[in-house]
Amino acid sequence: MMRAFIALKLPTEIIESLRVLQTDLKKLGLKLRWVRPENIHLTLKYLGEITVEDVQAAKHVIREVARRQSTFSLEARGLGAFPTVKKARVLWSGIHGDVGRLNDLWKNLERALGGIGFEPEQHTFRGHITLGRVKGRADGKKLALVLSELGSYASPAWAVDRLILFKSDLKPSGAIYTELASEGLT
Repeated sequence: MMRAFIALKLPTEIIESLRVLQTDLKKLGLKLRWVRPENIHLTLKYLGEITVEDVQAAKHVIREVARRQSTFSLEARGLGAFPTVKKARVLWSGIHGDVGRLNDLWKNLERALGGIGFEPEQHTFRGHITLGRVKGRADGKKLALVLSELGSYASPAWAVDRLILFKSDLKPSGAIYTELASEGLT
């Protein structure tokens, strides 16, 4: 068994831009567990604990979905918190650009993964890039101030051109992500 998820990997220059944003957020005193830059990605589907057979089936799904999807462009823009600023657990940057194509990609993955037994999501997909997770209780007022101060963040646009199946190994020092499969969009 292994933990796995399907995601979009971000180009180095976008990760660097988000790392600089994280540094600016740290300077404003937010107490978060920050996502290490090498782990920054855009999750499309968390698969959970899966078997080797599930890995093979998921590889087949991403291959088939990637063949039917052409490349498109996205950018990271703005800041937000889930579930709310007052009760924040996750700090994220939003996704802009060809979001309609991103949603289509997500729907196609959901449909194909549902066909091989993976439970469909019970919520609407909201593409985002997790920057950090709140330790303890969030200071809603401080977080709202920080979001208004740095909320105009925008990365350069990047081309979405690959679907990636990752394995996630949880370690005391943080998660380690390993690529299990990668398929180019057409």
